[in-house]
Amino acid sequence: MIFYPPPPGSRDAIMVQDESLAGGIYVILVEPEKEGNIGSIARVIKNFGFKHFILVNPLVSIGAEAKNYAVHADDVLESAEIIRFPGDDEASNLPVIQALFKRFDIVAGTSCKIFRERMVHRIPIVIDDFIADLKKLASIGSKKIAIVFGNERTGLPNYILTSGIDHLVTIPSSEAYPSLNLSHAVAIFLYEISKLFDVVEPMGEIELAPKLETSILLEQFDALIRATRTRMYKRWKASRAFKSIITRAHVSSRELFLLMGIIRNAAEMLDAKYRDAP
Repeated sequence: MIFYPPPPGSRDAIMVQDESLAGGIYVILVEPEKEGNIGSIARVIKNFGFKHFILVNPLVSIGAEAKNYAVHADDVLESAEIIRFPGDDEASNLPVIQALFKRFDIVAGTSCKIFRERMVHRIPIVIDDFIADLKKLASIGSKKIAIVFGNERTGLPNYILTSGIDHLVTIPSSEAYPSLNLSHAVAIFLYEISKLFDVVEPMGEIELAPKLETSILLEQFDALIRATRTRMYKRWKASRAFKSIITRAHVSSRELFLLMGIIRNAAEMLDAKYRDAP
């Protein structure tokens, strides 16, 4: 077979030219249990011009079956980073997940389920809105973005969803059978993300607030909750709700500093009020 270079302006040419953006996208599978899915996902990663693949505690050996499904993406499969859990309980595995997520500017978890509103940490946005938000970000090519997928049968557990996931994203599907095959879900995500290569108009001008600054804002909000003497059982829910709002809003650095100042002043005023109360 003779390979001809892609013509200028074609989709293939654009994907090659924007390799810097592709280099910032990471696919993470948490405890995958089907070797064929792992190989198929390696193939999908390469299909759309990406290369980074992380396997967290795979429940199956990666051998001939995975390589057969990967076809010509064996390089993606062989270079995949494998991270093992130290134990079988959530308490042991949580630090591993937290350390992994800290490596990224944006962490998107995935789910096929739309949960009740009271479960504030599991209210997803649809993939179209997620991609639209990414388009608005300035310097997206310099961001490290992780797309996290759970086990084929059980998905992402709650302890992972509350351990640094910035966005929970879902792919709309039929109510008759909403659960997609894992490799199909990854393919849809990467196809939608690859469309960012085709955007010809200027990218957005929003300078996303760094994660460290966002963490400080969340800590100050927690201090405000304590200052209001809110009952303990409501504090966690309020904290999770505020974090969900902030991460979905893509707060800029300027907006974040404004919020930080107001929340800090409010907390200090409440503390002074209760101290001076007879």
